[in-house]
Amino acid sequence: MNLKDAYILGLSIDGEKMQFFFPYSERNVNLVKTIYSRVFNKGLKCWDFPINPQIYADILMKFPQTILDHNLKNRIRSIATAYDQVNEMKLAGWENTTPNAPMLLKTENLHNNKPYNHQILAFNVAIQLPHFACLMEQGCGKSLVMVALVGHWFHLGEVKRVLIFCPSAVIPVWPREFGDYAKYPVNVFALTESVAERESLLYSLCHSGLIEQNIVTTVVTNYEVSWRMEDALKEFKPDMVICDESQRIKKGSTEQAKAIYRISANAKHRAICSGTPIEKPVDYFGQYRFLDPNILGYYFTNFRNRYAHVVGEHDIIVGYKNLDELTKKVHQIAFRVTKKDALPDMPEKVDQILYFELEEEARKIYDQMEAESIAEIAGYETITANNILAKMVRLSQLTGGFFNANKLAGTDDDETRPNVIKQISKAKLKLLDETVNDLTEQNHKVVIFTRFTAEFLAICELMSKNKIKFVSMNGSTPALLKKSNVDQFQNDKGTMILVANIRCAGLGITLHAAHYAIFYSFGYSLIDYEQAKDRLHRIGQHDLCTYIHLVAQHTIDVKIVRALQNKREIAKEVVDDWRQYFEDEVA
Repeated sequence: MNLKDAYILGLSIDGEKMQFFFPYSERNVNLVKTIYSRVFNKGLKCWDFPINPQIYADILMKFPQTILDHNLKNRIRSIATAYDQVNEMKLAGWENTTPNAPMLLKTENLHNNKPYNHQILAFNVAIQLPHFACLMEQGCGKSLVMVALVGHWFHLGEVKRVLIFCPSAVIPVWPREFGDYAKYPVNVFALTESVAERESLLYSLCHSGLIEQNIVTTVVTNYEVSWRMEDALKEFKPDMVICDESQRIKKGSTEQAKAIYRISANAKHRAICSGTPIEKPVDYFGQYRFLDPNILGYYFTNFRNRYAHVVGEHDIIVGYKNLDELTKKVHQIAFRVTKKDALPDMPEKVDQILYFELEEEARKIYDQMEAESIAEIAGYETITANNILAKMVRLSQLTGGFFNANKLAGTDDDETRPNVIKQISKAKLKLLDETVNDLTEQNHKVVIFTRFTAEFLAICELMSKNKIKFVSMNGSTPALLKKSNVDQFQNDKGTMILVANIRCAGLGITLHAAHYAIFYSFGYSLIDYEQAKDRLHRIGQHDLCTYIHLVAQHTIDVKIVRALQNKREIAKEVVDDWRQYFEDEVA
């Protein structure tokens, strides 16, 4: 029987869409218009729908005489079964969970030589689904779940080419994550060069024969270049596409979102990672349009009409409706955990590093200053900690965007030269801006620790420019004002940011209204560093504390953060091993 016959009710499958045919009548047309996410197919004179069990059931309820395609019935049954299994696993919880398939991870690099239980449950959920939303809050270990998931699909022979979109600052993180945790063969190519250079590398990679070997080839790039190098990314033909910090594509109408939809259309598996994917319910659409259009549909107009109240000729959204239904749909293919939920399963503090590159001119000045410092220290008859720390301070100040133009190599002890502070880089400030916006959009208070006066003032100026309510304190802040600012930050819900000098905020105050801190720059004292962190992590803190470090690649930042996290006293080791802090280091 031909289900496309104009005189019968027929529901068939065509690729990733259901097609509904029926005899024309005003009643039938009006009835089908009550079904979510419909689009009229003018060529075939039928109605297209996403392949979704709820929509399928709605069609059969309203048109009970519909004749069904056998392949469609099997597809719907398979999807419904997976949803049921996922729901049962989530209801059972993670307390006693074990992996349902091998997690190909290097256990020696894991806490207690195993993933956390909530990560195991996230993995178990993910392998039941072709596409997966990892909505674990920042600091809960989303990337490890993704590394394990890539390994699972590779082990089953379904994935060899992986494409990861992420913010620029996160690109260097992924090679480390795969290197630290992947217990399977993988090559990771982090694309940070010009668009032309990235395209050249991709084309060479596609024709090298490397991706035909029994190895995972992973390409990592930022969202902003997706539409500019769409052809090259399409030629890579990814089997799996991951959007990390997927809120970057919440607006599906942008050029980069549309390009990513096209690039990933033929991928067998897709995943999104985001700690808080929505500010407004409509923010789900763009992310799920990438992830699995069968969940929320292909067209924003249908989605908006179903879940939003609109007014006026420009369809301004003034409220929302059917949110219980929306939440249920979204979480059918998602795993969500907050730090508070995971706290019994996790350490109480989490360190995170966000990397960035200095601009070309700033890079040249940094490299010159570093080379001059090395030559000068090597020429000292007697090397002291103070000599070395003075050179390190100049480099640290520069990675934050500023340097003293009258304090060049060889002039540190010249007190006759006035301070002339110049801004030569905005890269770290830009990364701070993005990070603060992400956190405050999620209604998180944030403490920003900084070391140098110039960057302290620049950060305060940035908060004012962005109209973010903030308070600040440094060494010149009077004691009464300092107390007032702390009280305001702790008690006023609208005050989202505290900008503080590391030493000034390191003792005698409580800042547990925040559980996020950003280290814009770093001192060299382990005691100061630990005390600053403990301003948030103290009695009264009920959430896992996340400390975000902004680090310039190939600079002294990398060495300082590593030393502090390894609890090394920098001032005590620089004399005997000073070169480790100056010689180039890949982040």
